Amino acid sequence: MIPDIRPERDAIFLARCLLAWLVIFVFFRNLPGLDLGVTTLFCRDVATSSGLLCEGFAARKSGVAAAFRSLFYWIPVLAPLALLANIAWTGLRSGCADRETLRSKAILIGGFLLGPVLIVNGLLKTFSGRPRPHETIEFGGTLPFAAAGDFSGACIANCSFVSGEAASAGWLICLLPLLKGRFRTVLAAVIIDISIATPLLRVAMGGHYPSDVALGWIIGLASPAALSLLLIFRPTRISATLERAR
Repeated sequence: MIPDIRPERDAIFLARCLLAWLVIFVFFRNLPGLDLGVTTLFCRDVATSSGLLCEGFAARKSGVAAAFRSLFYWIPVLAPLALLANIAWTGLRSGCADRETLRSKAILIGGFLLGPVLIVNGLLKTFSGRPRPHETIEFGGTLPFAAAGDFSGACIANCSFVSGEAASAGWLICLLPLLKGRFRTVLAAVIIDISIATPLLRVAMGGHYPSDVALGWIIGLASPAALSLLLIFRPTRISATLERAR
């Protein structure tokens, strides 16, 4: 979708993302044991008189894992701010001459606000009610397990469904078409690695179930395309706003 805006391509991409999201959701919704089974692989077991009991997640107490988690958290948060600064700098330097490129960057920022911020953190994580793995009885917590999309769990706020950090990591992939220059390949590899490692680390640390990170990742990936298509049906477009600002 960047640097040129193609509604047809965005529509096809968004449709594929929605289909993938629905398939993954239905799969985990009907097979909740898969979430538990995969999460158990990262759980630290201790021997008791009744057998093995999950005491917690070793990665949650690892300083290295915590450092990488902090790094992976802040990179997607700072990326929209960097884009915003670039838009301001480019506008002052060239007078918004390349409006389509500026529009593409603005849509990326708006996509981050729409997907990871509004849909994921503002709505799903607030009202889903799904406890995180480390909060559930099966993994040493006190709350009962809730399947993906159950919305009747005991979590009150900042719940597990879906992962905000995974959504931000999915959004990072949308930055790849912006990369230019001699270090483009290296930067692309770094972005892809972070985008994949972030959701894996959240599962390893007991912060989210596999369904949480998979569904959140897709929301972040699809959000710029969704916003781009929404703007087509609005009377005032970003390009028109930039034109008036000249």
